[in-house]
Amino acid sequence: MIPVIPLTLFVAWLFEKKQKFFCYIFGFINLALTMTLMTVWTILIFFVVIDYANGSSFFDGSLLPYLLVGYGVALRPIQALAEEDMKVGNFESSKTAWLLAIAYIISTIYFIYYDADFLQIINIFSIIMCLNILYDCINVKIRTGNHFTELDK
Repeated sequence: MIPVIPLTLFVAWLFEKKQKFFCYIFGFINLALTMTLMTVWTILIFFVVIDYANGSSFFDGSLLPYLLVGYGVALRPIQALAEEDMKVGNFESSKTAWLLAIAYIISTIYFIYYDADFLQIINIFSIIMCLNILYDCINVKIRTGNHFTELDK
């Protein structure tokens, strides 16, 4: 999350300066960059695990340990950050961690049963995370709409 900290501070500064339009634009860029970093991390681990487990088969039991370790390595850091956010009352990051876990599981099942190529796996992750970005954008607009209206008075 360190690469997005300067952008987050810039969005907070825009919010204080009542720059509604730019706040939304740079807030969206911040959100998209954050989701992209988490998605790229998860996809990278998925690809490394699949490459490392080359020659293993799910049906003889030799692929399952690789997939479980990959799931833990890819998602545990994100879930740990989400748990810390939940302690202070922010439940949005837990939704993101949950959606990444769902994307990882769906990708794993799809890879096992349909012998998917990597582009299809990237599409699965991307679609799920784009839906998450859309939901977050709508949620931010609803939550900040009233606050910006009060600031304009």
